[in-house]
Formats: sequence, structure tokens, C-alpha cells
Amino acid sequence: MEAGGGDVAAEAMFAELGLAVHQFNLLAHEKFYTKVVTVN
Repeated sequence: MEAGGGDVAAEAMFAELGLAVHQFNLLAHEKFYTKVVTVN
């Protein structure tokens, strides 16, 4: 893909995959990130 040798359909699928992975990372961060709670 980096060399530009893929066809249009493969490039579109690769772009969709990148967006899906990004959305998954955002969701995982939101659900599993441990927030630090300070007690006064």
C-alpha cells in the first residue's frame, strides 16, 4: 500500500480498516482507562 501498488478497492478497504482500528482504540481507552482519583 505504501508504494501505491494496490488497486482502488484494496486501498478503500485498507482505509476502512484503519478507521475501524482507530474507533476500537478510542472505545477501549474509554472503557478500560483507569482514572486516578484523589481523596482530599
